[in-house]
Amino acid sequence: MDPNLRWLNTGNNRDNLEDFIEEFVNCKMDTETYGTRLKDGIKDDVYFIMDAMGIPCEVTEFQKLEDDNKYEVTLDNGMVIDAKKRTSDDLVGNFDIYKKHSDIYPSVSIKSDSGKMLFTFKPEEMDPVEIESNITEIGKDDYLNYLLKKSLGVDSTIDEERLYNHFVKSIEDHGEYSDDDGDEMQERGRASAKRIKDLKKLISSFLPESKIREIYPDKN
Repeated sequence: MDPNLRWLNTGNNRDNLEDFIEEFVNCKMDTETYGTRLKDGIKDDVYFIMDAMGIPCEVTEFQKLEDDNKYEVTLDNGMVIDAKKRTSDDLVGNFDIYKKHSDIYPSVSIKSDSGKMLFTFKPEEMDPVEIESNITEIGKDDYLNYLLKKSLGVDSTIDEERLYNHFVKSIEDHGEYSDDDGDEMQERGRASAKRIKDLKKLISSFLPESKIREIYPDKN
């Protein structure tokens, strides 16, 4: 603005400029407030999700990534989480947990969409397992709890005992079915048999095959 033209003294130019500056400052403050709110929201989500899954932790580092609304969160146990939120009010949409910073692929992934959560567990030396569930059920379910802990390398004898007892009870509760049974009973029987087979794979990571055969003679 050329001062010789006395632009600020003409008409409503001064008022318009003051309004523009005020709106710009307010917009800048709103953006910074939103960023702070989003950051705090992600930290709260991390604490809630990890605690609900039975892995208490503390956030030690927090870094915004180039992708929109995506953050890298480092925990005091060495794990690293890539978290992405759609809005400041929603729970984390994508939540990838790495056992350590140098890992290329996450050991556990949570994808949230339309109120549903898809969990992908990647235990070492095993095929990935995808299960639809929710955060609060992971720590309660003996099978999901062990998948989580095994994938993150923090499984303990307590987790093994929980899974073993669940395996034994699943075998005891398993009902045999035949082609003469109704569709619903056959479906329940197939689901039960698959569950036992999945449990057996996990059990074999810490229990000798001979012990498993004593509990469940079926080799298939």
